Amino acid sequence: GIYPSLITQYLNKTIQTYLNNYYTDKNKNWNDKIVAINLIFAVQIKNFAQRIGVTEMNPNSTIDVPSLIREVFTKEFESLPSPLITQVYSMKFLTMFRLQIPIQFLSNMFGMLINILNTSNNVIQNACLLTLEKILFMKDLNTRENLSKAAVNNQTTFTDIITSLMKFINTDNNIFAMRCFYRTLFLTDNSYYSSMAESIASTMKSIIKNIIINPQQDEYNYYFFETCSLVMNK
Repeated sequence: GIYPSLITQYLNKTIQTYLNNYYTDKNKNWNDKIVAINLIFAVQIKNFAQRIGVTEMNPNSTIDVPSLIREVFTKEFESLPSPLITQVYSMKFLTMFRLQIPIQFLSNMFGMLINILNTSNNVIQNACLLTLEKILFMKDLNTRENLSKAAVNNQTTFTDIITSLMKFINTDNNIFAMRCFYRTLFLTDNSYYSSMAESIASTMKSIIKNIIINPQQDEYNYYFFETCSLVMNK
């Protein structure tokens, strides 16, 4: 039909043109990156139900989403600095298309997110944590088992994520970080805990002391105590 032909001949070219304009001068042409991402959303997404976290792809689209993840997300963070707004939109892009991340790239994607978390400012850290949590806790159980759990159950990935989150939680009582901490521990098999047991215990002690001195919001406290129960059962 005409729709796939239109996508291939016109919109792909248009999206690439906007992205190239952005790479030419990120600060001057930042809006071109936003336009490109919004075009991808309009073309690729048939329906998005925020409450249940389901992104339904347009079956007639011929766009290669894995390639776009490389182009829109990965490339954004390869050569900083970039405007904050385009970094945030790139995070939003990855969140929306998290189900389309190829399994062989997922460990690298975790590595990128951890690096961004450790090197960015507070705005991007929060966007990064939200994206990381969405990838860690896919709503569909089969997807979570095949993607999220598979990626986390790697000793290097697990250690890197937990180390970064513990550092972040110890300096900022951030609900996104606490949720990611819980999600990671929830997904990880018991065999990966031993090397991190003392560090995790030390972090939990610091958190409870801080909660007693400076009570946090209810959701933060909830995930902390859920994490305590999870760790004891592990």
